[in-house]
Amino acid sequence: METRQFKKSIPEWIIGLSLILLVISFGIGWTRSIDTFQIQHEVSINFINAIQLLFLSNNFLRPLLLLIALIGFFIHRPIGWMAICTLFYFLIFDWFYIGVTSNDYNATRYSLFAAPLLLIIVANFSSFRAAYHLGKFKVVILNLMNMGIALTLIGLKTILHIYVQKDMNQIIELFK
Repeated sequence: METRQFKKSIPEWIIGLSLILLVISFGIGWTRSIDTFQIQHEVSINFINAIQLLFLSNNFLRPLLLLIALIGFFIHRPIGWMAICTLFYFLIFDWFYIGVTSNDYNATRYSLFAAPLLLIIVANFSSFRAAYHLGKFKVVILNLMNMGIALTLIGLKTILHIYVQKDMNQIIELFK
């Protein structure tokens, strides 16, 4: 009976460990971005300025979605499942959008595209769905809703990115 219960929770372990790895990778990526910004623009950034830069540089959606997904992981209801899957759909569409606009077609780009896709497949396993009280028909509708939410967030991110790029010199002046 004990091994059977463990097998049912394997998809949850996979999703949970993936969320932890995303937290670590976002943290490392963010500190590298701050270091690069400091070197390129010859400014000094403290913690408060780093938070301001996070919002002003339009990089706040990924950490925000990750935080919501982490909270959703512990809420074993359909809303928790939606929070997790919305993050993965956002990552897929974001990486796809960046790849298309930058004409960067290397193996790393495709592996980054494949990882969240595999996690969505794992999130749709019956044992993971059962933990979040989801039926088969409901999952199809929620997957479509998650795709719509993710695409809307990508559109919002694009609009904000265009707006912020116009004012980048003003942002740099804030930190000098």
